[in-house]
Amino acid sequence: MAHSHSSPTRPATLVEGLELHAAGVALHAGQRLGPYRLLKALGEGGMGVVWLADQLEPFERKVAIKLSNQKIGSGLAQSYFEVERQAMATMVHPYIAQIYDAGALPNGALYFAMEYVQGGTLDSYVSTNKPSLDACAALLALVCQGVQYAHQRGLIHRDLKPANILIADVAGQPMPKIIDFGIAIGVDSARAAAAGSAGTRAYMAPEQLNPNADGIDVRADVYALGAILVETLCLALDISLEPLAQNSLRSLLSAAAYTTDGSRDRLQNTPALRTQIKRIPKPLRAIALKAMADDRAQRYESAAAFADDLSRWRERRPVLAMRGGRIYAVQCFVNRYRAASTLGFLTLVSLIAGLVVAAYGLNQAQHARALAETRREQAEKLVGYMLGDFATKLDADGKLDLIHGVAKQALAYLSQANDPDAHSAIQRAAALRTIGDLQTRRGQWDEAKVTFTKAEAALNFAESAKPGTAELLFERAQVAYWIGYCAYNARKFDAAKVQWQRYLEYAQRLQPLTVAEGTGLLETSYAFNNLGIAAFGAGELGLSIRYFDQVIETQRKLLLSSPKDSSFLSSLSASFSWRAKAQEANGDLTGALFSYRNQLSLIEQLRASSPNAANLQFNEANARQWISLLTLQLGNMNEAKDQLVRAITLLASLHSLDPSVGNWQRTLATAESNLAWLNFAQGNEIDSEIGIERAIDLFLSETGSATLSADGRRGVAIAYQRAAVFEFKMGRNESGEKFRQKAIDLLEALLASDSDDRKSTVVLICAWLGAPNPQGAPLLRAKTMLLHLAAKQPDAEVLAVLVRVHILLHEFSAAHKLQSRLDAMGYQHPNYRAFLAIHSEGAKS
Repeated sequence: MAHSHSSPTRPATLVEGLELHAAGVALHAGQRLGPYRLLKALGEGGMGVVWLADQLEPFERKVAIKLSNQKIGSGLAQSYFEVERQAMATMVHPYIAQIYDAGALPNGALYFAMEYVQGGTLDSYVSTNKPSLDACAALLALVCQGVQYAHQRGLIHRDLKPANILIADVAGQPMPKIIDFGIAIGVDSARAAAAGSAGTRAYMAPEQLNPNADGIDVRADVYALGAILVETLCLALDISLEPLAQNSLRSLLSAAAYTTDGSRDRLQNTPALRTQIKRIPKPLRAIALKAMADDRAQRYESAAAFADDLSRWRERRPVLAMRGGRIYAVQCFVNRYRAASTLGFLTLVSLIAGLVVAAYGLNQAQHARALAETRREQAEKLVGYMLGDFATKLDADGKLDLIHGVAKQALAYLSQANDPDAHSAIQRAAALRTIGDLQTRRGQWDEAKVTFTKAEAALNFAESAKPGTAELLFERAQVAYWIGYCAYNARKFDAAKVQWQRYLEYAQRLQPLTVAEGTGLLETSYAFNNLGIAAFGAGELGLSIRYFDQVIETQRKLLLSSPKDSSFLSSLSASFSWRAKAQEANGDLTGALFSYRNQLSLIEQLRASSPNAANLQFNEANARQWISLLTLQLGNMNEAKDQLVRAITLLASLHSLDPSVGNWQRTLATAESNLAWLNFAQGNEIDSEIGIERAIDLFLSETGSATLSADGRRGVAIAYQRAAVFEFKMGRNESGEKFRQKAIDLLEALLASDSDDRKSTVVLICAWLGAPNPQGAPLLRAKTMLLHLAAKQPDAEVLAVLVRVHILLHEFSAAHKLQSRLDAMGYQHPNYRAFLAIHSEGAKS
């Protein structure tokens, strides 16, 4: 088998249609350009023309094709077009339009096909929809995320403006898509220092408008974002931009206070204009002015910092652009908690007055207690913040170590604190629990167990003081879950079950106390699910299935109370998947297939309301792949292939959107490998060989990792083993042996680090059996290992391989008994049947 490590083949390039275009023939609607059919021209600029087109293969979808203008030749404009192609090809971000394909015309001109955004520009969206100022700030914060992503990849856009930000409608929510990187330059390139005056005047920073030796940096884009904010707010508030000079967006805000005589921005200062501009909240004006400061050192240092200040305003927190001191901070606090209204304010004043009077009568002991309570409250708030949004962000960035020291100090204080009452003890337990959560995420399992035990001790005190409250039961349930989770991670399934049974008891006691909000019922479903997983891990498959049945029953009750809650649909879908796994492991192939079909039906419901959600698309692909594998085991090759092809289509689409997501790539590689194996079973040798090569390529080119993950190594080992079988069948024994040995080496390394890796064990045995004439010690060792696996989980895959081993060892009576079990399951996998056909004479004797 000729194997290469080349990238997957991209779609067919533009051919005949481009030759016509290169020869000067005008493009027209309906014209075919390779896999594309032009629909209508979307626009034309100095460097090229953009067409809406149908992509017909290998995927059917709408795309926007940008072709460089025939008149631009090979000069600077052509270079900028190439920069745009390269820039967009290297960026995969939800707020940047994605490039799909690119190439060159016969005359050297360039083209690329990119994501078609079915929506208008930012300014037209705001003018038409008149979103609130809060919505405008939220939308601009998303744009900042896309700009920050480009900056982190070394690109300065240089032409940010509302016309280069398209607004797509995603599940009823506006989503920005930044386009036109045609004049982008590298942050660190020599061109950044020598960049000319390129861009759109109204959005250009002073150093960009009048270049000097210092060049520009990312703060030029920050200036443009500030100008976009001003224009967006004015459009949302119907503030006329007619009297505004094209280069005066910054002076529009300044005009609210004074005339900017002597500056490059000059605007007539009128009372009417000042009144209009003051409709924009002062903090938002301050944010925009800071972003557009003439001195770039006074601007936000990054697009992310700009977005953060917008978020501060939206959350009614003090913005960094304002310098209002304590009075401004108090105003923000009052605005943030405006629900207290006038009565709340009067109550607050009375409380403060009472505290002032009472303060004179406090003795030293009361002072000490107040200080201790304050310290406790501060520590609890700190821990809550650390493991809230901040910790989630750090976890995503792989930087949890940054708050390790803070957590350690908080833990030291919380461990020695004395609880004066039940509420305080519960609060301390919650803080300890969140620290334990952090420790598990950092892999500190022993430390986490100690922390959770301390939390449980605090709850024991709380229960003795005030038993049976909803607050206490909820926290009891959470701590029991975490102690069980530590045991489960250590593969101590019995210990995990004990804790998760406690979790279930607390959750059930919580139910009558939380009928309105349904907290107890939800926690009960989680507890049943955990018990099912623990039983599955312990090999108690019947018990596991019963628990998952209870999960599904409980979640259906939740769904009845909130039929439109997508989170309940999603949880129910996951529960059907778990039940299917347990049923398959228990040999109930038909039941497992039924559960997977239920899972798929729920995912399709979720996708109907969120068709562009990548996680749902991935979940659907996984469900279809599992259905394919089960229908193949049941002998339905046509449905198996149909489901697998549909799964691959979904996964290929995801992979093309973001090749950096390793899990998407590995799953696509696995699906390609499975399809190749199915083609092999059908005798489609050419398709099988191509598919195995493609799967191996995908596994070995796993993005974002210097070495393959464990799942990736197992996947490529399976592909190697399948390639070996193919090579042996084709009579290429030397090549087959090389592939087989590669598979064995990878699998033995995996089992050396995890001896309980069931899947790797089965594949390793198949690799041993994959030699042309397996015999002797490998067969005996395989038999011992398979009997051990079958005793724990009698799934069809293990039993079928064990049948093969018994037959190869001439143990026909044992093989016949297992064949009867497999027949009762309905197991009709074509490879298994082919093996039996070849060895039928020996089996009968």
